[in-house]
Amino acid sequence: MNEENQTSQSAVDTSASNADAAQSDIITQDIMKKIAIQNSQLLTVLKAMQGATQQQTKIAAAANVNLADISHNTTLEQQRKQNEEQANGNATYKNAAFDDGFWHGNNHNNK
Repeated sequence: MNEENQTSQSAVDTSASNADAAQSDIITQDIMKKIAIQNSQLLTVLKAMQGATQQQTKIAAAANVNLADISHNTTLEQQRKQNEEQANGNATYKNAAFDDGFWHGNNHNNK
């Protein structure tokens, strides 16, 4: 990435220098050459910027995938806990119903 920065900076410097030099030139073939060089340098800068943008897009896409995985795992964990709590509640109700039936049955037999 540092090499891209140096290339971009060199392109900007060359382009600025050529633009300054063209201000004092008479419209000649030299000016046309300098404009062509500027255009080439601008393309170099744009290419470096596009590469950096593509890299950031890839990083953002990977982050989005990771966030989706985390969200999915969190949802699964919440569902697991909810199911576990439901199962514990059901077991408590079953035990209470059994105990109630057991004691009512024993009291009924003792009469």
